[in-house]
Amino acid sequence: ICLATAGSALAAPRAAEAAGSHYLMAADNLDGWHLGGFYRYADRELNHGAYALKQNKFMIHVGHDILSWLSVYGFLGTTTLEIEPGFGDRDPDLEYGAGAWANLLDHDLLGNFTMETRLRLQAIGQVSASSPEIDGREASYVEWYGALTLGVVNELIGNKAYWPEAIGLFFGPVYNDISSDDIDATGGAFGLTVGLDLYLTRDTTLSLAYEGFESDKIYNAALNFRF
Repeated sequence: ICLATAGSALAAPRAAEAAGSHYLMAADNLDGWHLGGFYRYADRELNHGAYALKQNKFMIHVGHDILSWLSVYGFLGTTTLEIEPGFGDRDPDLEYGAGAWANLLDHDLLGNFTMETRLRLQAIGQVSASSPEIDGREASYVEWYGALTLGVVNELIGNKAYWPEAIGLFFGPVYNDISSDDIDATGGAFGLTVGLDLYLTRDTTLSLAYEGFESDKIYNAALNFRF
């Protein structure tokens, strides 16, 4: 039984070489690049409450700074749509898009000897598209998204035992709308978002957020690496 269990758990070997000389390309300078991914779950109103649209997204994004405060990015991944009641589960479909985020304001606030508090204003806007099949027919849509958030960040300094390096709480208005001739999303397009940024290191951030609309609710989780 032990041998059978071990055999079923085997996977392909991973050649994780430590030396850079064993790689095809040596990317010594990646300044200004971003790499990460995000998960997004949305519970939307359809046909003025007659149905509910459950939307799950898993995305990978790559971004680059075009200015010191402005970055553009593209993303690609899968989206799964489920309409309740009565339509059952759906297979994942391809979704792709692009966007930009801007760091508009960074202001120091008074703090004590172990914390540095900052006030930050940030904006994001993006557009994506997908053509999933619903009930045997294609349902193309374009999704628009934008947010303006004000955040308070506490940078934990003076003690190496503190982890993560900083914690930020943010909130602000958010816009999210689906344009489609096949999907009648009737929930409100404007809402409020609140979330938490965990700065695991200076260049690695984990973000968790909730977006509330008139009748829709959306959850986000994102991980971003900055080089």
